[in-house]
Amino acid sequence: MSDQRGGKVAARGARVSHAGHGWWWGPLCLVALWCTGCSKPAPPVRPARPQEEPAAASQMGSDSCDELLSSLFDMCRVARMETGFDLSSGSARLNDWLRGCAPRNAPPLPAPPDEIRGLFSEAQWALMNGDQFRLRDTAHLRDCLVFQALAKRVRQSAPENATESQLVRHAFQLLNLNLQLEAKHQADLPMSAYDICLMGRGTAADRAWVFVNTLRALGVDALVLTPKGEGGDASSAAGPLLVGTVRDKELDLFDPGRGIPLPGPTSGPEGLVPATLRQLIADPALAPPLEEGSPAADWTQPQGWLVGDLGYYSQLSHRLQAVFGGEQATFLSDPLQDQPGRPGLFRRLLEAADGALTPQSLALWPYSSEQVAQSLALNEQQQSLRKAQRLRFMAYLVIVPDPDNPGMMKLAGNRQYRDPASRGMDSRDDAVDQRLQRTATRATSGRQLEARMFHLAGEWKEAVSAYVEVQSNSQDVLRIPRDRFEVDLGGGPIDVKLFHTLAVDDATYWTAICQWEQGQVKAAQSTVERYLKQARPGSQWTRPARWLLADLLAAQGRQADAAEVLSQLPEGLDSSGAQAQIRAWTQAR
Repeated sequence: MSDQRGGKVAARGARVSHAGHGWWWGPLCLVALWCTGCSKPAPPVRPARPQEEPAAASQMGSDSCDELLSSLFDMCRVARMETGFDLSSGSARLNDWLRGCAPRNAPPLPAPPDEIRGLFSEAQWALMNGDQFRLRDTAHLRDCLVFQALAKRVRQSAPENATESQLVRHAFQLLNLNLQLEAKHQADLPMSAYDICLMGRGTAADRAWVFVNTLRALGVDALVLTPKGEGGDASSAAGPLLVGTVRDKELDLFDPGRGIPLPGPTSGPEGLVPATLRQLIADPALAPPLEEGSPAADWTQPQGWLVGDLGYYSQLSHRLQAVFGGEQATFLSDPLQDQPGRPGLFRRLLEAADGALTPQSLALWPYSSEQVAQSLALNEQQQSLRKAQRLRFMAYLVIVPDPDNPGMMKLAGNRQYRDPASRGMDSRDDAVDQRLQRTATRATSGRQLEARMFHLAGEWKEAVSAYVEVQSNSQDVLRIPRDRFEVDLGGGPIDVKLFHTLAVDDATYWTAICQWEQGQVKAAQSTVERYLKQARPGSQWTRPARWLLADLLAAQGRQADAAEVLSQLPEGLDSSGAQAQIRAWTQAR
């Protein structure tokens, strides 16, 4: 690598050259892409929709359509979401399918009744009934693919033969451990569901958003609930909110802000059992506690919020759903209105609430729709902040000798290596293929991003391997004898040691999560205990790590030890949830 492609470091003094760093920009741009992708999860368990009529002849030939869909599915993998295609390219590909391959005689969604039509503004209605795919439609596809991958992870990590209620509780636990709770978004940036899952952090509203749509991919209906009147505006990430999940003619309640099921009257030695909506309405004492000084919350007539961007209810998603079935099954369309032989989401939720909600108390949740729209319209400053947040995914870099400057070292985004079996070979080994003696180059920059995408896709073995590699090889940069080690990329200095420190921090905790999701309880416990032992003031995951360790101990029947771990949590957003969980474990003892 030439002088212009890496920062130079003195072998002893860690001096840094401010020459150009061209190797950086390719991976950095890769990190900042708005992309979409797909996985191959199991099909949803919700009853199948009525079959559409056979497609009429398309403008493209069948071979061309097969080729188009094949290329779409090839790019549509969660593990390749950052390198497949950006939203603009995805929209163009979908419009090619719409013009040339979409069924011509597929029945459209029926016209909704007035009570459903009235939920949408004129602008929203126009977007939902457009005749071409836009960026927002492709963002919807991308987010649905993430939800479907999460659903796959829930199924594969849940106890064998888990009931639907157990699956819902496991999904809630998995998402809480994967999404660190924060009061607001860093730098106040709007976040798509993909951003939230990629970064692994979000508000209580973000947790609710991802939870409801992961359940949707699992075939379970859910909605957000807030108190009546003042303080019940779900357009904000603040304020009390619960998630109601459908179980027969009941709505079980979960509290994403406290990280626990809302404790019901039957909670006890077996753990926290979620209260139902009817129980909450009948007994205000079950309501989640409010921050000091907050106005009283009236849960006797709760407001129900339909969660999900407009894509779930649009005509185009309804048509595209037929393509994403079978091995490519992804839940894209969830119409509110009834269809022939199948009630719509609006009626299903009202029936599940069994009188606790009315048509007038159901509305579209503004929060998720606003976040999607705003995340697609970032200004230049916001885009720069988003790139800065993702620098940690650039790890790891390597320090190599600079052949042009003896005694100097330089940073590189790749590493050269030879097959170990070829060591000691030279030109005298005539019987050996000379290709075996060649030096190969392997990219290292962006390895953390690659690991994270494997993790999101549920490819745990590959994710753990890459996370461990990042933890080990980042140490070369961290051992540079200087507190700050900066390179100038033309836009100002960037602290390379800092983003490697953050990457190691992320990789260690995410390794423990991968082990937990695979049922490797002892390995996960060892990793998370090592993380907490090595944690420093700037460590990012100490709080969720304590929750994870407590859950791991409780799973081994060590409720007293689990309660002790949670009792060491400093005061925070989920403190009252931790106290409720401690009380349950103490009762169990």
